[in-house]
Amino acid sequence: SFRLCVDSEIGVCLSQINYPSVSDRTHVVKEISFISKDKEYEYTFTIEGLKPNTKYYFRPYFKIGTRILYGDPGTFTTKGE
Repeated sequence: SFRLCVDSEIGVCLSQINYPSVSDRTHVVKEISFISKDKEYEYTFTIEGLKPNTKYYFRPYFKIGTRILYGDPGTFTTKGE
């Protein structure tokens, strides 16, 4: 299991513009499980309320106090209705 510090947050920034930040839409991950693959980690979560047939950019982040660390950005496209 994974436990965060009292003053910390982990989540994903989401936008229709490249390189989103925490000032864009964010999804705070409340429950997370990590899968180790040769010292790389994979995690899954669900985001609801996205537009169909839309390209989104995302970036994971970790916030502790006022400091924010970003992970590698990525993209995905939602399916039609």
